[in-house]
Amino acid sequence: MDGSGTHANRVVVRDGRLTGELDVRVPYAAKGILLGRLAARLGLDRSAVASVGDSPSDVAMFRRSRIGIAFGAADAVTRAGAAHVVPGEDLRAVLPILLDGS
Repeated sequence: MDGSGTHANRVVVRDGRLTGELDVRVPYAAKGILLGRLAARLGLDRSAVASVGDSPSDVAMFRRSRIGIAFGAADAVTRAGAAHVVPGEDLRAVLPILLDGS
């Protein structure tokens, strides 16, 4: 788990301040497709893929992952689509799930 296959949207910062803009690197409706392409490019099958998301658009990623984690997800669709639900705002809370691998 070196993070070499990570993709995420980013907030835009200029002069040390958040602009309110978002650099969309992963289109909302294409997250599952992008994950499938990335896994194929890396030679990974579904059993070697984990995904973490917080919105209904992430459910498509969960379906292409062995481990799908709804993080801080407030809505029922996202929670129902994930194998694991991690409440709160501390992303470190997903580590035990990833390290356990189930």
